[in-house]
Amino acid sequence: MSDEQKNEPEEELEVVHPPKNLKHLVFQASGGGSSQIDLEAIERAEHAMEKLSVSFNMWMEDEIDTLRKAHDGTKKGDMAGESRQALFRAAHDIRGEAGTLGFPLVGQAAGSLADLLCMLPEDASIPEALIDGHVQAICAMLRENASGDDNKTAVDLVNCLREAATRLLEAEGALDDQETEEPEESNAA
Repeated sequence: MSDEQKNEPEEELEVVHPPKNLKHLVFQASGGGSSQIDLEAIERAEHAMEKLSVSFNMWMEDEIDTLRKAHDGTKKGDMAGESRQALFRAAHDIRGEAGTLGFPLVGQAAGSLADLLCMLPEDASIPEALIDGHVQAICAMLRENASGDDNKTAVDLVNCLREAATRLLEAEGALDDQETEEPEESNAA
């Protein structure tokens, strides 16, 4: 990945939660006729999804263990090179997977950490407390199953972390490159 690619902002994605009752959609799509639809197959698929969703917490825990290990690597005074890259990859992976696994707030906190690590040059100083705060918040939100906007404490925590990260990025000039310039107006009439 080139330096230019590392500094490009990532697009925000919208998480779409599939409906739990697939039969309803199938009947709508087919006009209500059940002669062409294998309802047993739909029921098996719904049952499989229920069984699979039990694994979501375990998968999320595995991702957070990876984040913790990467964070421990940076605590040894090595906040550059491979240690920093490992922490970035772990945060970036969580950002991408958390919404799918049912933890969108964890994804937002991980995204904030990933932005810090990606957008700031390696020689920029990132306060250890800010990194610790992100990692601890991610761990706490999973532990407390804080998955949605109904958890005011988790929402406030994510907002505070994102605000602190944004202030640091602004102070370091990392957001200056992200702004789009207004097109120049032509003087020709």
